[in-house]
Amino acid sequence: MKRRKKEKRALREMPQTAFEQYKASLAHQEQAQLAAFFADVKAHVLLAAEEKRKIHKDFESALLHYAQAGVPLPEALARLAPANLGGFYARPAVLWYPLDDAAKIYPLSLRHGQMAVFRLSICFKQDIVPALLQMALTFTIKRFPSFATTVKKGFFWHYLDAAKRRYTIGPESDMPCQPLQISRSGSQSFRVVYYGNRMSVEYFHILTDGTGGMVFLKTLAAEYLRLLGIAVSR
Repeated sequence: MKRRKKEKRALREMPQTAFEQYKASLAHQEQAQLAAFFADVKAHVLLAAEEKRKIHKDFESALLHYAQAGVPLPEALARLAPANLGGFYARPAVLWYPLDDAAKIYPLSLRHGQMAVFRLSICFKQDIVPALLQMALTFTIKRFPSFATTVKKGFFWHYLDAAKRRYTIGPESDMPCQPLQISRSGSQSFRVVYYGNRMSVEYFHILTDGTGGMVFLKTLAAEYLRLLGIAVSR
């Protein structure tokens, strides 16, 4: 009993995170709206506990950005509506995709430090907001199921196996078109990076050609602009 009391006291004394402080500052009705919102997020995300926790944190980071930018909570919740997730994170990953004859060449031609990677970029008028770009990717990937895959080696040929996970962005910190780490289970075959006002997507050529890559880039950019509150056609 004493141990439990000490644990509860320790939890109360832990410093609040920025999101907890923000939540505590809200009116009771807004706190109820926020609780209902995250309950809806939970219902749309049926992944492993760690992946679910990360996506939950992504929503928190985006809401904090909106609060700091002065966006009213109802508008922020509307932009981040869990309906944008669709059923992508709730359905089991049971699909796989065969490679066409051209794509079969790329896994076989891999050499140490060499990989067929190409890049497409877009520049905005203002610097990238990482929290919103992460949410844009989370909302966009459902429209490109063949991108939500990992490369696997079959008996004769490689293939793309569906991988339900949180797909991530990152700051640009290396030379463009560096090889992707595809040997690990569930690894991405593309990367989304940002630097200043530039957003870039780098693709392992096994996924797509330039036309498909451009469609993905434009769709991701449109979703990012929508989250910024800019009306665009998608």
